[in-house]
Amino acid sequence: RARRTYYSEEDKMIKAIMTLENDYILPFEDKHMSLKACVSIIAADVCKTAPEQEINNIFDELDELFPLEKEWLKAERFRALGGCQTEYNQENYSAALNYYKQALELWQACHGDNSVNIANLHLQIARLYMYHLEDDRLAQEYYLSTIRICETALTHLKDDERQKATLYHILSMVHLDMAEMADENEEQKAALHYEQLQLQALLKICSPTDRELGQCYQSIAVMQEEKGLFEDALINYKESSKIYTGLNDTETLSRVYQRISRIYENHFNDLSAALKYRLLKHEATVQSSEILPFHDSLEIEDKKHCVIQSHLQLADIQLKLRDFEAARASLSAAKQLYEDMNWEKQAKSIETQLSDVDRLERESK
Repeated sequence: RARRTYYSEEDKMIKAIMTLENDYILPFEDKHMSLKACVSIIAADVCKTAPEQEINNIFDELDELFPLEKEWLKAERFRALGGCQTEYNQENYSAALNYYKQALELWQACHGDNSVNIANLHLQIARLYMYHLEDDRLAQEYYLSTIRICETALTHLKDDERQKATLYHILSMVHLDMAEMADENEEQKAALHYEQLQLQALLKICSPTDRELGQCYQSIAVMQEEKGLFEDALINYKESSKIYTGLNDTETLSRVYQRISRIYENHFNDLSAALKYRLLKHEATVQSSEILPFHDSLEIEDKKHCVIQSHLQLADIQLKLRDFEAARASLSAAKQLYEDMNWEKQAKSIETQLSDVDRLERESK
């Protein structure tokens, strides 16, 4: 992950300072397991950014490098191609279904424990039927088969915490999806339960600054917040924020701090705590909205707009705390950014808000 990206005038190029994350994938003693883990990431992620030809080129090279692994590599090729049909600016759901089913057949024919791959494919097929092909009966059939595969696999696992974590996460996703077609409360409760089991497994194998750990804390917090478990949600949001701080992931930090601030404001009426985290959110937003030489005009406008909204959110809570000077400063900063962007109408609306602040301050004396 890029910790910092900048334009080098001396070298006339964009440079990035990188840091290695999620190295839990690498230290398998079995090189075959390492290869499968890496290819699985390629198959899951490459479909989001690559067209079909590029995916085929990647897997053609993998076939040449690992000729003895062609059987399962073909299955992963089909999985990536299936994802491409829905992710890469396409909506060819019938083709995606066909690719996923071909991948499923190949994985079922492969030797060894392939339960994670098979469960993942059942889940993807269920989601196609649920959200795109509009066949609830087949969707439920594949969701239930995903659950059976995961539960059977878990009964045979002993010390493989990595595989346990993955299976628990799949089960959590299944129950979240099924909340839309069954008992919502019970399904959400099950989803939270499995996400918490995933966290327990990850804590045994991940470093304290592992991104996946942060994502799991955050996911649990979101579920707890939705169920009204606000104290528990705060604990897990704060745990995730520690990890994202260590990773310098200011964009995600901004979202996490915003959720913490809203919980304090809306559910505990603790405006001081809400302001504390709104300020942290604003700092993270400003950092993640840094404008670099290679950003185009639309990106620059979007980043400035994010900072403006953050200033306005700060002003809102500062007014509730009757800190008129701070609210005035936040609104003025937002107004200046609008003026820089030549958004005259929005800048004038801020002038009206500034007048309201002056009026409220006079009335409070």
